[in-house]
Parts: sequence; C-alpha cells; structure tokens
Amino acid sequence: MKKHLFGLFLACLSLSAVAQATLEWQENPSLQRIRLKKSVGGSFKLGNIHMHAGAVVVFLSPECPLSETYTLALRELHSRYKEDQIGFYGVVPGKDLSPEAIERFRTTYQLEFPILLDSEYALCKVLKPRVTPEVFLLDPWGGIKYRGAIDDRVEALGKLKAIASAEYLNEALEKWLMTEPFWPIETTAIGCLIEMPQ
Repeated sequence: MKKHLFGLFLACLSLSAVAQATLEWQENPSLQRIRLKKSVGGSFKLGNIHMHAGAVVVFLSPECPLSETYTLALRELHSRYKEDQIGFYGVVPGKDLSPEAIERFRTTYQLEFPILLDSEYALCKVLKPRVTPEVFLLDPWGGIKYRGAIDDRVEALGKLKAIASAEYLNEALEKWLMTEPFWPIETTAIGCLIEMPQ
C-alpha cells in the first residue's frame, strides 16, 4: 500500500512538473524565421508574435466541414481574448485553393483574424499538425504551450456532441494568462488529414 501511494505521489509530481513547464517561454528560431502571405495580400512574419502575450495558430481548410463547424467557436474565442493581447492566426496549408477562395471563406464565416497561406508547408514542417482544424497555443517566442483539439465536441469523424464538456483551448488560454499550470497540454485533434508532400 505504501509503495502504491508513493508511486501515485511521484506520478502527480511528474504531471505537475510537465504542466508547470508550459509556463516557461521557449524560443523557437525555426518558427520565428517563417514569413507567410496573407489571404488579403501582404505577408506576416511569425517572429512578430512576440507582440502578443501568446498566439493561437489554427490550421484550417475551407474544404473541411469541421473547419466550418468550428468557425463560431473560433470567432467567440478571438472576441474573448483579443483584449488580453492574444493573437489569432488561421493557416491554410498547400496550394489547392486560391487566396481569393480562402479570403471568401474568412469573410463568409466572419473570421476577424488573418488567414496565412502555408503554400510550401513551411509552418507545417515546424509545428507538425496532422489535421484541420488543429490548434496551437504559442508563447511570444514560438514555444508550444498547448496543441490539439479546440474542445471535445468531436468524438469521431461524423460524430459531434451538441455541447463540449471540455474546452481545451479556452482553459489553456485562461490559465496561460493567469500564469498558472494547466493540463492537458496536448490532445488529439480529429478532422481532415493534412497531406504533406513526401
């Protein structure tokens, strides 16, 4: 019994240490060097996220139904946290869609944050998203604090709950801004596969 309790204590300490580590800034030079075009024209250098208290990068595809499904949640989160200096950036990987089509998606779903075009998969190669939509909470220097699903509404492809019981991204943002440890720091996003060239 004592061994079991001691093991449980060590496991709790380990989880606490991992969660606490998310509060430390981690410089990510590979990400900072990347510059991507915007759907509206012009470009954005990822190193400029240092202007924010943190940044949410969400990989999207206008052709993915789940990307459409989550536009409302993303609009609400952006509205809730923009005054807290959290930057939001959508990213569309690949060259399949024109900037005009991507901009129509942004305006149709009333996304007020910019959408970046990762046509050469430069950012995908650094952050390694698997699906759309998949989110990353980054510190001002590009260190990954949380990655994965926006919430737990999607139980499987084609199977959505009406209401989320765990709002992973919202909870991570709340704790990050309060400089408090949070958990989980990674979940499995379910969505449309990002097919990167070999």
